[in-house]
Amino acid sequence: RVPQTRSTLVQHLFNHCLQRDPNRRPTHRWLAHHPLTASAATV
Repeated sequence: RVPQTRSTLVQHLFNHCLQRDPNRRPTHRWLAHHPLTASAATV
């Protein structure tokens, strides 16, 4: 669980990435388009 002191975007990203079930975790494409990581995603 992500602390409430973190921004909503950080909480959203971490909650998706820290899913117990690997099949429910985000793909690299999802991560590349998330508002928090999109500006840093260059390939």
